[in-house]
Amino acid sequence: MVEVNKFGYESQSEVLLLPPSEIEFQIDFVLMESKIILEPIIVKGKSSAIVEKNDTVTYDPDKYKDGSERSVEDLLKKLPGIDVDDRGRIKYKGKTVEKVLLEDDDLFNYNYTVGTKNISADVIDKVQAIENWSENPLLKGIENSDKIALNLKLKKGRINFSGNGYAGHGYQDRYQVGINGLAISKNHKNFSTVAYNNTGVSASPYDYFSFNMSPDEIKNSSFKAAKLIPEQIFYSSIEASRANNNNNWFGSGNQIVKISKNISGKINFNIHQDQLLFERKQISSYVFENNEKLNTSENESITKLPKLYDGNIELTWKSGKNYLIEFKSKWSDEKILTNKNLVSNSIDNIISSLDSRNYFTKQELIHTLRLDDKHAIQFNAIYANDKILQSFDLLPALDFDNDEILLTGTTRQLAENQKENIIFKGTFLGVDINENKYQLHAEFNMMHDEVTSLLLAKPLVVKNEFKNDIKFMSFQPRIGGLYKWEWKKWVIQPQLDIKNYSARLNNVI
Repeated sequence: MVEVNKFGYESQSEVLLLPPSEIEFQIDFVLMESKIILEPIIVKGKSSAIVEKNDTVTYDPDKYKDGSERSVEDLLKKLPGIDVDDRGRIKYKGKTVEKVLLEDDDLFNYNYTVGTKNISADVIDKVQAIENWSENPLLKGIENSDKIALNLKLKKGRINFSGNGYAGHGYQDRYQVGINGLAISKNHKNFSTVAYNNTGVSASPYDYFSFNMSPDEIKNSSFKAAKLIPEQIFYSSIEASRANNNNNWFGSGNQIVKISKNISGKINFNIHQDQLLFERKQISSYVFENNEKLNTSENESITKLPKLYDGNIELTWKSGKNYLIEFKSKWSDEKILTNKNLVSNSIDNIISSLDSRNYFTKQELIHTLRLDDKHAIQFNAIYANDKILQSFDLLPALDFDNDEILLTGTTRQLAENQKENIIFKGTFLGVDINENKYQLHAEFNMMHDEVTSLLLAKPLVVKNEFKNDIKFMSFQPRIGGLYKWEWKKWVIQPQLDIKNYSARLNNVI
């Protein structure tokens, strides 16, 4: 018997009857390829709740849900490493989150709480925390950035449109209602919300109870003028939402449209209207040695009526893969009317009224040119103007006559503060052969601040008038640079700035 074997082929054998030795013969073997059919192998396992890759940490929210989450904010509070405060401001690993993106797009600008407080947690598939995030895509890998952004990934099948609403009614006619809509397509993203509540918990990013600034207000604080007559801030020894007696309407529209392959636009518009009521009663009782008693009382009632219109418009033009032009426009119109009534010992009654109006606008033009993989140039031009008008009435007025304080008539304080900024800035950014980042910049800032105040005292006997007119102008050229050197877990970042201040002050009394 002859048997033939070859790897990958089926073996064959033949039984031979040997002929006489003088006869030659030949036998051919045709081998067939062997086929091995394996049973299917199934690997079972659980996906990781957290996946880390480079500067991005991806969370699987389903691993942390317990069914109590209504909004994205509720979901974020349960993710390790992420903290959300009472105002909705987010921190990751102790650092403030700059922005919250939706499918990699900055839909909400700096008022990201519009989205986190109102988007349903059910539509979120993944949450990504991005460290060293660059707002400008051409500066990624070049910019010396320690910014952090969160990116919300949506579940498949809910990309086109989703919406949700909620309604609640509680004790003493407390209401909370809202409706949200989220629409996403290839060239369009939109999120809109309308909400009302009188439960002390606002769906908006604005806080007129204790004046905690939103991320957007913090971003533009250096361009804002100061209120000469401070607004009433409510303080409470208990949680603010339990002391806040409000009547709040909030509406927001946020939209990104890709006009063409290289041009896109974004619009954000918010309306906030509220009626805040704060009441405080204090009764004191004193007992003296002769058992005589003295009782005092003080009742304070404050009503604050804020109304805000806030908007942003952004246009982006990407001319080629290395050149980007951005135009950003922001404006807001804010009006706050505050009425205060103070009754002391049920006799003395002091009434005050403060009417504040704030107009703010900011325009910014940004040119970015990426020279190569490791170098870029950026030019910024900014114009910002903030104007505050205030009127304060006090009844009765404080009047001085023959060194005596008289409570007579009324006092009106008029105040106007206007701040104007013009900034030009050029920046060169680069990465050296050791992957260390550096930056050189030159900036010119012209600031003009004009303050006018007028005090009108109208007592029964004499009419007094006090006026101030202050103009301040400063010129601030600045040049400087920084170098970021990294070694293992150590970072050394020397920075040098040379500034020259030139100021002029005119004061007319």
